[in-house]
Amino acid sequence: MTTKCWKIDNLCGFTLSQSVSFAGIVTLVISFVAMVCAFITVKDISLDNEYNNRPVHAINMIFSLYCFSISMYQIIISVMLLSKRSPFLCSVWFVSHLSILTLYCFMFTAKVIVSYHAKQYLIVTLTVLSAVIYEGVFIFFMFIVHRYVATMQ
Repeated sequence: MTTKCWKIDNLCGFTLSQSVSFAGIVTLVISFVAMVCAFITVKDISLDNEYNNRPVHAINMIFSLYCFSISMYQIIISVMLLSKRSPFLCSVWFVSHLSILTLYCFMFTAKVIVSYHAKQYLIVTLTVLSAVIYEGVFIFFMFIVHRYVATMQ
């Protein structure tokens, strides 16, 4: 008899419903912090007009603008998920975050390439570390939400 690791009924002693609430709340917090940081970065970088001479600033501006708008969307979709956990909203949250993670992967990759080319190796290391943590956390949350939807049906 084999057991499958994705066939779970609870997570660390919490029900899947409580785990979905946790994922939604943490998503709200992460998205809010990312949105505030992106806003501050855009504000600071917009004072510097030399994007052609400073490609790292240019990629940071693009990354921050993307992060700000996506974080607002994540906040809205997470509030909807927390307010009503219907299979439809869980599926929307899941599919949205699948797309968001793919786009963030491209953004992190672009930032790594530009920073590496500019010989800013500490930034490269921190970006890779941030990407792994961010993507890993949200993949884990997607697993929780997907498993919750599977138990609802």
